[in-house]
Amino acid sequence: LAAIEAGVTMVDATAFGMGRGAGNLPMELLLAHLESQGHQGVRAAPYMNLVAQRYEPLQAELGWGYGVAPMLGGLAGLHPSAVSRSLAECGGGPGVLWETLFALGDLRHLSVQPVGDQPCVR
Repeated sequence: LAAIEAGVTMVDATAFGMGRGAGNLPMELLLAHLESQGHQGVRAAPYMNLVAQRYEPLQAELGWGYGVAPMLGGLAGLHPSAVSRSLAECGGGPGVLWETLFALGDLRHLSVQPVGDQPCVR
């Protein structure tokens, strides 16, 4: 992140933590951070949806990596179980949840709860 702030034009990241070695930067965390910092042209939601659709099944099959719900919970300061419950009960996928959380700004006061078909964040 310091290199990006210093103006580098290329960084190395991995797809959902699946890379050549330990300590690689997961792309979804990088995109979420860059979007939250206002970097133009960066949208984390489509990539988060790709992770949920393609990489999480590989993770379940092969037993590696971490989950989108804990990642979103960590970024938002929310318990991962609340995020998992919201994803399961509210639909829309992780990209919709990220965009909702991101649009709300300061996330420390929020709880994630289903509210009919409305965004599941209060």
